[in-house]
Amino acid sequence: MSAALTTTDLDLRERVEQLEARVAEMAEAMPEERASLLVVSGEMEAVHTALMLAHSAVAMGLETSVYFASWGVQALCANPKGSGKTIVGRCLASLLASDVAQLRSSRMNFGGLGPVLFAHVMKGHSIQTAAELLDLAPECGIELVVCPTSLEMFELKLEEMRPGLAVRGAASFIESAHRSRFAGVF
Repeated sequence: MSAALTTTDLDLRERVEQLEARVAEMAEAMPEERASLLVVSGEMEAVHTALMLAHSAVAMGLETSVYFASWGVQALCANPKGSGKTIVGRCLASLLASDVAQLRSSRMNFGGLGPVLFAHVMKGHSIQTAAELLDLAPECGIELVVCPTSLEMFELKLEEMRPGLAVRGAASFIESAHRSRFAGVF
């Protein structure tokens, strides 16, 4: 047997190197152990569902972030003020919930009684409300992110929001969702 490499051996070695490079590329493209959720609805059910899934994702060991944009930002409000805003800003502030517990129900709102009814039913079944899930989120390791463009659109200041929020643009959500094993929109 000859010690010199044959053309077939060189072709085989080159092919193995190509395959190793391709496997490395595929490994780089694999999703990370993370979940990225986007909340664009300001309705109680959407916010509650997103927060329940966020807590479930953390329980499964996924690094989890919840990005709030558009009407979803009202879930993070802590008594938005009308002062210092334009007329449109004051009108929008009057439409926003003063906190997550005040979010409207998409169905069966009953003139504002729907969320109270749902909170009562949840308490009776030992189900945490959206307000409770939101309060627990940071200590459970869930990152809460608010869209700066949405804050600007509603003329909200960070001081009018709950403490401990990260403020990042839409590209950060897209990048996070792209890397995630699970991404959802609510």
